[in-house]
Amino acid sequence: MRRLILLVAVLVFLSGCTAQKDSESLHAALGEGQQVDMPEVSPAVDVKISELLERAQEFNNHYVNVRGKVLESANTSVYTYIKLSDGTGEVWVALPKQSVNVGEEISVPNAYVQVDFYSATFNTTLDVILLAERLGSPEPMLAGTIHSTLPAREPPKVINVTKLEDGYTVEELYEKRQELNNKVVKLRGVVVKVLPNIMSRTWIHVQDGTGNESEGTHDIVVTYTGSEKILPGDVVIVEGRLSADKDIGSGYFFKVIIEDAKIEKED
Repeated sequence: MRRLILLVAVLVFLSGCTAQKDSESLHAALGEGQQVDMPEVSPAVDVKISELLERAQEFNNHYVNVRGKVLESANTSVYTYIKLSDGTGEVWVALPKQSVNVGEEISVPNAYVQVDFYSATFNTTLDVILLAERLGSPEPMLAGTIHSTLPAREPPKVINVTKLEDGYTVEELYEKRQELNNKVVKLRGVVVKVLPNIMSRTWIHVQDGTGNESEGTHDIVVTYTGSEKILPGDVVIVEGRLSADKDIGSGYFFKVIIEDAKIEKED
């Protein structure tokens, strides 16, 4: 285990009168200047802001990389708030005070996710905020997250997969999720993300080019306990039991999920 001193918590949130209530929120969780043991794992995962917001509880207290355009910025004596948009959603980022221009395209590496965070600056509770030490290109972090994706070839930018004769498209699984609930279904798609070793399972995101990204009906989560290594970019046939509107607790909710699937890779 490596010991990470949350510098951003000290420099950004634990200083000055204007940050007093921000400090109190972090004191309860961390303690002022407290050193926090974090697991040594792979680098932070790249996420779209919409995904981060939809799965906030899952990402809470972990690290992510985000990119986007600065919509707003607000400075106090010791820190800067940035409202960031990547076209899929908007999120606030806090980091040590620096000059940031509205309209500027930036990346935020190794940002620490906090949910339900009270900000004295805005006098409101933010559903999600990212605590960052700097701006720049993502690189391996001091302490990471269990949500790291496995290295592989990049998935195609345009996904167009032929539907199985005895299967469904991703879009159809969302449309028919109630009638297919608790039934075995089949799907052909492209793996776009792999999240290994979470609750003794591998969590795989599959897309086939159907569905609506803005509505979240273009991507389906599949859980897998098999031994074959599945990587982003693989074309796969998935067969497993569909669950509709699945709530597994702790903020984990899925409109559609295929569980304990058999996965066959295609050449």
